[in-house]
Amino acid sequence: MPRATLPTIVLIAAISLVGCTSAAPAPTTSASPGESGAASATPSTAPSTPAEAWRPAGTAVDTAGYVGGDGGVVFSSPSGNLRCGYSEYPNTTPWWWCMLEEQSVVLPSDPHGKCPEAVAPNGLGVLADDPAAVAESFCADAAESPALPYGSSISYRDMGCDSTEDGMTCRSLVTGAGFRLSRSDYELF
Repeated sequence: MPRATLPTIVLIAAISLVGCTSAAPAPTTSASPGESGAASATPSTAPSTPAEAWRPAGTAVDTAGYVGGDGGVVFSSPSGNLRCGYSEYPNTTPWWWCMLEEQSVVLPSDPHGKCPEAVAPNGLGVLADDPAAVAESFCADAAESPALPYGSSISYRDMGCDSTEDGMTCRSLVTGAGFRLSRSDYELF
């Protein structure tokens, strides 16, 4: 499959996520490597009030080294397998996303049917400005981007991401909605 440029992936993914909201918080789901990528629902760990909002645990980096072509930020895991960012285009809702180059995890179906036929979702994203938003899957390719070292975090526009050897966790700093994604498993918050 030919690789699309970052603006193309972001536009494709943004189109997939526009208008995605939920009236009630979604349960946290996860998949462990021993479960062949199958997800199971567990109680949500999202904070119940903004005062309890999640904060990145890693050492903060300066976003200047991660500026993307659309004015957002883009970054990858040190392995290069995860590519993530914050994107904002005119007439679309700002959102955080991460996608996998290689994966053994099976992500939930694309809720909007935007993935090409016979192509499994390879990314998760969450709307940045919608307090009722929950993370959803999508299909995409992304250009290379600067690595966010393990143990580091990046915060931008009320969202933050932690880079760890166990994957990337991105969440709203206000609502706690977000996701954790790795080659072999994921969680939705």
